[in-house]
Parts: sequence; structure tokens; C-alpha cells
Amino acid sequence: MKLTPDPDSKPDPQPGPKPDPSPTPTREPGVKGWLKELLKKKIANLLLKIADKMLVALPGIIGSMVSFVLKSAAVRLNSYFVDFSNALGTIVYN
Repeated sequence: MKLTPDPDSKPDPQPGPKPDPSPTPTREPGVKGWLKELLKKKIANLLLKIADKMLVALPGIIGSMVSFVLKSAAVRLNSYFVDFSNALGTIVYN
């Protein structure tokens, strides 16, 4: 049994790299392509205007939510304070 390779044998050749695919030719867009690009630009501008208006209104929205939370907490604390003062008055009076 022979463990070393035979010097006369040649390895199988490996296939070479495949050529890159040719680039696809660009077509002129035509009316349909022109309309699609125009709508993309118009919709992008519309979304930009809406985002700008929402960004301006965001502090007011956050402020109104915080105000609502604080007012509801104040009403709840006020009712607790009234209950506490009534209980304290009852204890002191009796």
C-alpha cells in the first residue's frame, strides 16, 4: 500500500471564474415612468410637509397630555385630602 501521491498524476483542473453578466440596458421611462417619478416626488413632498407640521404640533400634544395627567392626579389627591381631613376632624372632635 502506497501512501504518497504518484508524481506523474496531475490534479483535475478547476473551472475558471465565470464572466460577469452583462449589464441590462436602461430603457427610457416613457409616460408611465415619468408619471411614476412625478407621483413619487409629489408624495414625498406631501409627507415631508405633514411631518413638518406634526413636528411643530408635537410639544403642544405632549403638554396637553401632561396637563391632563396632572389635573386628574390633583383631583384624586384633593379627594384623598378631603377624606383625610374629615377623618382627622372626626378623630379630634370625638
